Amino acid sequence: MKITLEGKQQLEAELHDLIHVVQPEVLEALAAARALGDLSENADYDAARQKQAEVNARIKEIQNNLANCEIIEKTLSKTISVGSTVTILDLSTNEESTYSIVGTVESNPFEGKISDSCPLAKSLFGHIAGEVVTVKAAKPYQVKVISFIKEYADSIKKWISPEVYGSNVEILYDNLHGVGVTSLSILKEELGLKNFEIIHSEHDAYFGDALPNPTKANMLNDAKYVTGDKHYACVFGIDSDGDRLGVLDEHGNYVDSNEILSCLYYYLVKVRGLKGDSVKNVATSNLLDKVTEKLGFKCHEVDVGFKNISSKIKETDALLGGESSGGLTVRGYLYGKDSSFALALFMEMMAIMKKPVSQIVKEVRDFAGFYHTCIESSISYKDEKRVLSYLDNETITFPEPVIRVEKLNRNIKYIFANDSWILLRRSGTEPVLRIFVEMESKEKAEKYLQILNDYVKNIDSLIGV
Repeated sequence: MKITLEGKQQLEAELHDLIHVVQPEVLEALAAARALGDLSENADYDAARQKQAEVNARIKEIQNNLANCEIIEKTLSKTISVGSTVTILDLSTNEESTYSIVGTVESNPFEGKISDSCPLAKSLFGHIAGEVVTVKAAKPYQVKVISFIKEYADSIKKWISPEVYGSNVEILYDNLHGVGVTSLSILKEELGLKNFEIIHSEHDAYFGDALPNPTKANMLNDAKYVTGDKHYACVFGIDSDGDRLGVLDEHGNYVDSNEILSCLYYYLVKVRGLKGDSVKNVATSNLLDKVTEKLGFKCHEVDVGFKNISSKIKETDALLGGESSGGLTVRGYLYGKDSSFALALFMEMMAIMKKPVSQIVKEVRDFAGFYHTCIESSISYKDEKRVLSYLDNETITFPEPVIRVEKLNRNIKYIFANDSWILLRRSGTEPVLRIFVEMESKEKAEKYLQILNDYVKNIDSLIGV
């Protein structure tokens, strides 16, 4: 059976009270009743015996529950889950109610605690504030989630330094027609951000006829806001489901996700004084490796997929983990990507370091002594099985020697001198090969990217497709 930590502690307290306080009192009552004699018509004795049976039964019940319980880890989630406290509006009665979702053993509707197995809780799971939910009960009804997102914002606030509160720094946030505007609007209010402007907040099923990701191409569309009359300190962009963060500096220049990740790790360790390793995936720049090593810690590399990053953070107690696509998290927060949190942490870094974004990026690059350029591309092919077999068994010829080749699941990584590398990642869902290149210069990276593009384009003809 599932139970929250608070519920377990309450049961333990009740058990202690029953054994050490209530049981002795019942025994005293029994002894006093026996002293009156004639137990056959002794109401006090009967009452004490009944009380003793009830206490013993409750002790046995609690002991059994504690012996077989599974603690619900109360981790922060962007959606309603077990452990959440939720305020809802019943649309049929127009009445508001607040419930904590707990395990069955500690549920008590009269105290506002509902079981995770009841129809209301199961219907609410996975939803956020503002959504209307149909409760699948014997007689279905609809409720609107009112304030869960406030709990989410409060959790972010617990992690972020108060120096961010009331910031006058002019920030532009491009919602890219995604879901992040709800949480960011409340976070703006909670942090007292006075000049936090939001654009593209309206719902658009076609996301403005563009992919709703904070890519370089999409973000640079916002450069006009930075170079215009307002001169924003930076521009943030978040993808459609609120996972990944994009940034433009005060000059309208794109800050790639590798730099975001490395800057935040640098800030947390060198400025904020926290300790711990870092985690990245195989497609992420060596910039994080260099920053981590110079700060006296280790950077762990894992396969693509944020679940791999989360697992490695848990395994190594790493401080921060992230990926080249812009998702990241830190120890003590949720084990998943959350762009609203990443944005708040980035703002904290700006507030504490009191430097423009471009200077922070330069400081981190100079500290690492690493100025390589990391770029990526993708290309489709026709015959998936034969192409994959060809890639596994053939060696590509490059203008310079390959030090070693690393193969991990669907990845083939070519390592060169001077911390340069090329990654070929085969998609598991479509006939697409994603190419990542990190070289000493942009020109060289683009040259090698072209070599790979040409090679992959010719694969189909090489194998006779």
